[in-house]
Amino acid sequence: LLNINMKSINANFNRVQLLSPNYSSYLCFANAVKDKRFSLASLQKNFNNLVDKNDYEKQDKSKLISNLYKLSNTPEEEGFRAKNGF
Repeated sequence: LLNINMKSINANFNRVQLLSPNYSSYLCFANAVKDKRFSLASLQKNFNNLVDKNDYEKQDKSKLISNLYKLSNTPEEEGFRAKNGF
């Protein structure tokens, strides 16, 4: 399952980069994982491989990955509630 996720993140990342060449690697990564329910381990490994170190401050890395995990795993119901003020 982990290998499938890694390929999916890579494929999604490459697609976002192709469609949005002006996005930073971090923004491409965030778009690639949004609502895809990736594990924390998969996000960490792929973050290290895909996101340019110049796109973030080293001391912010843990917080960024934590936020990406939330972005990737936000239940649809919570997203609906947030968008509609419930």
